[in-house]
Amino acid sequence: MTTQQYAIDTLLAQAGNRSDERTGAVSTPIFLSTAYGHHGIGESTGFDYTRTKIQPAQY
Repeated sequence: MTTQQYAIDTLLAQAGNRSDERTGAVSTPIFLSTAYGHHGIGESTGFDYTRTKIQPAQY
């Protein structure tokens, strides 16, 4: 098997372009979720669940 030689333009266009080792994703996946920390039980910061005021999708 021979090694293909790439033009400098191709090499530069691919610089830093690697897939995620764990997921295989080519671009960085985004995770649209979060967790909220509270000072203690019953002490809300005003946020307890990301969808509190949003009706869940129904299919």
